[in-house]
Amino acid sequence: MKFLSKRADSKILQNCMRYSNNPSKNKELKEALLEEQKGFCAYTEKYIDHLESVDIEHFNSSLKNTNEDGYYNYYAVLHKVNINKLDEKYSDAKFHETLFFQNKDVLDSRIFISDDMLYMVTDSEDIEAKDFVDFLMLNSNSLYEARKKHISFLSDMLKQLGDQKFLDLFKRHKSTMSYISVIENKFNLNLDHLL
Repeated sequence: MKFLSKRADSKILQNCMRYSNNPSKNKELKEALLEEQKGFCAYTEKYIDHLESVDIEHFNSSLKNTNEDGYYNYYAVLHKVNINKLDEKYSDAKFHETLFFQNKDVLDSRIFISDDMLYMVTDSEDIEAKDFVDFLMLNSNSLYEARKKHISFLSDMLKQLGDQKFLDLFKRHKSTMSYISVIENKFNLNLDHLL
């Protein structure tokens, strides 16, 4: 998952951007988050169409409007994802403290994508990672079906276009990179250079 890591050189940190309860004041913060996330929803990895509603998500909602809220708690996510996140059920979950998912190497060592496009924990006894997957509803039926449908479309495109034109498709149409971690896993690609 590419868009959960946080950067020490973030423009948001450098410019001391903070969330405001006045939505009109959050435009710059939302744009900066989307820029860092290359236009993708941090949770689903769906490329965000300009017509879709995007929220500044407070990962740990209990920190919203407190002094502890800040850059490391902010993500740009699709509105429909934000409202479905299981905040109450996982309010005391350990991942809120450790923030293990903000380190890509640690995240990738604990959670992987299975051949059938499900997010799985490396260690079956890793309750923290399992809770994290459940909290974000990464394997919800609707998200799983959307990933499956998109990968099926891309498989058809690969057969029709061949390898080079298939890669060119990603260059020309960024939305085809939705669910990028699943794409990279399924087609054995690294698309970082196209972001």
